[in-house]
Amino acid sequence: MPFCHRELSITKPGPSTYPTRLDTIVDHIHKRRKDLHLLQREVAVIIGVDTMTMNSWETERVTPHLRTMPRMIEFLGYNPLPEGRTIGERLRRFRLALGLSCTDRLRKRRMDRKIRYNPRPNISYIGNNSRSNALNDLCHMCF
Repeated sequence: MPFCHRELSITKPGPSTYPTRLDTIVDHIHKRRKDLHLLQREVAVIIGVDTMTMNSWETERVTPHLRTMPRMIEFLGYNPLPEGRTIGERLRRFRLALGLSCTDRLRKRRMDRKIRYNPRPNISYIGNNSRSNALNDLCHMCF
């Protein structure tokens, strides 16, 4: 304006949907999705869930199912779950990263009784499931 000699400037704020605090695993996924400029449907395909599920997670209408945890951690490239201080907390973190509930762990423990040991130190596993093998290794180290 001809009668005003002041110049105002302002920086454009970042997107309002960008998470400011990373409290949950969904916050971490949302941040990673925004950093990679991916759409919800693209991340949903990567994680193996429906687009509406992804939307419900980000709007905090529902929480992710435990069985999707391994794929979410794989998408992130790191485990955002808090480090445990005690053995129990570390085991819980490991179990959650595998996507196993306490009930799954109890079922697995019953299966452990059916595993036969070789004379060699290696354990003969039932099946070729890597999650099962990792859990067996952990269980035999701790129990």
